[in-house]
Amino acid sequence: MIVLYPKSEFNNSITDFRKVDENFEQEYNVASTLGFDIVLFDFNHFKKYKDVITDKNYSRFSTPISAIYRGWMMSIEDYSIFYTELSKMNIILKTNIAQYLIGHYFPYTYPYIKDYTPHITYISKEDFDTIKPKELKSLTNTLSSDFFIKDYVKSAKGKDNKIEIIPSDITPNKLYKKCKEFIKYRNTYGDYWGGLVFKQCLTNIKKYGDDINECRVFVYNNKVVSIESNGILKDMKLPDYGFCTNMVRLCNIPSSFYTMDYIEVAGFVTQFTGDWALTEVGDAQVSGLASGNTNPITLYGKLI
Repeated sequence: MIVLYPKSEFNNSITDFRKVDENFEQEYNVASTLGFDIVLFDFNHFKKYKDVITDKNYSRFSTPISAIYRGWMMSIEDYSIFYTELSKMNIILKTNIAQYLIGHYFPYTYPYIKDYTPHITYISKEDFDTIKPKELKSLTNTLSSDFFIKDYVKSAKGKDNKIEIIPSDITPNKLYKKCKEFIKYRNTYGDYWGGLVFKQCLTNIKKYGDDINECRVFVYNNKVVSIESNGILKDMKLPDYGFCTNMVRLCNIPSSFYTMDYIEVAGFVTQFTGDWALTEVGDAQVSGLASGNTNPITLYGKLI
């Protein structure tokens, strides 16, 4: 099986594929050691020109080759092009376009996990452009609690690295202003993905001083392949394999490679999740390794 990585952005020439992107060097070394076939491509060139240039010519193969991508996030529009162009080279990503949409854009994930995660409501970019402040406030009133704003993929943290909590009784005009500020922030410091998501705040997060206990679970072909701490705390308890496997079964997310993020709570969230609340699901191709994963060999060893 192939693993695709972006090449180093410091290799200025589009034909210079001597080095993998430094952010994925450890994964690249592990994948090479385990015998994966490695393909590097120019991510920046693709993002600008929508053209996939790799270090190897796979057009000579008469049969498709299965592949996994590990790299930077793409919009669903770009991923569609990426998937299609690779298919022309007989490189077939295990995560198809529909699966990427479900894993990457939270409103498309939510129907599968809504019984096990804080409630949300959302609005697309296009609909936000025409909505009135009072209509927007009516939308968030359905949450009946304080909430925070994110786009379809990411939230925005302030200078203290914390997400801003929006009170449920915020006025329509102030809410509209907050949304405009969020959109400006995402467009300035990253990409503004899909639209706005308004997400209920958990009120029973277990605290360890000022810190919290988070973890990331990688799922491949409906099997849990990695459970790792994803916070700054060390040697914290993790949800057990049986719990994580049961959550995979209950949610039944139709994707071959995705992540599930959990946070420890003080008390039961539902009869299914116990001491852990499911907070996010992501496409595993573009999800970072958990902060507690200092050696990705466990993850890659189960992808073979």
